[in-house]
Amino acid sequence: MSEFNIEVIEKKHFPQFVPVGYEEGEWISEDGRKARILEDVVLGENLENNSWSQENEDMHEVPTKNGWIDVYERERVLETTGIILGEARNTVVEFGASAGYMIEEMYRAFPENNYIATDLMVDGLRKSYLRNKNIMHIRCDFTDAPFVTKSVDFVYSLNVLEHIEDDMKTISECYRILKPGGYCLFVVPRGAHLYDYFDEMLFHKRRYAKGELLSKCRETGFQVVHNFHFAWLCYPAFWMKKKWNKRVGKRISKEEKMEMVKKDIHNAMDSSIAIGLMHLERKLSKLFSPEYGVREFILCRKM
Repeated sequence: MSEFNIEVIEKKHFPQFVPVGYEEGEWISEDGRKARILEDVVLGENLENNSWSQENEDMHEVPTKNGWIDVYERERVLETTGIILGEARNTVVEFGASAGYMIEEMYRAFPENNYIATDLMVDGLRKSYLRNKNIMHIRCDFTDAPFVTKSVDFVYSLNVLEHIEDDMKTISECYRILKPGGYCLFVVPRGAHLYDYFDEMLFHKRRYAKGELLSKCRETGFQVVHNFHFAWLCYPAFWMKKKWNKRVGKRISKEEKMEMVKKDIHNAMDSSIAIGLMHLERKLSKLFSPEYGVREFILCRKM
């Protein structure tokens, strides 16, 4: 199978409008680099990927779509995105789009923008493409993003940075491709001291310590616009479970760890207690925002 040269992307890939710089060939390619475009089939051979697996992709598909924390997360992202995008036509890129549930909701909420879903995993992108053929899909490695400097208005990533060994390189790539005034949004897992077999089996390179991602974003050059944690009402129970996992993980095999992960995901996905706590948290978050939680949300701007 041959590579699809990103220098010859046709206008049909942009159903809403053509991105700035397209006519001059200066939007999505520089230095002869290439990316793989998804159409009816995936073009190009596998890219190297040591940050995720097909087993994990399959295991997470339903929880990512319907699990309480991911549903709540997408709601919070859309709330912020509405403020960012407004009525303007923007080029919006999601890296680590997986099966495309977030970008699908983004397109549905703000259809006037031009959306590009990217990921390393073929099957997730294929599933997203089959549901969202009006969204462009590119297979690429975001440590070397196939977008030219200052060509994107908004880039976001949900629970991906923790899978990347050199997260600073990826953050820098996000900064590079953004236009001045453009926004970048990250969601990551919090609690460096809570790294357990669950994180290990999901190829997490880290959980983020307090202030770690803030520092990395500022070091890159971003101005941090908004920073908060969520699932903080659930955090005490989450903390205890992670501490228990750390102890258990020392004496079980890799196979047993994976079975435990599958069980944990299944049991937590539709917890009525957790769902109730998230509804309460939505109301309380208007009054205050603790500096702890299961996940951290950071919105940055390139000045």
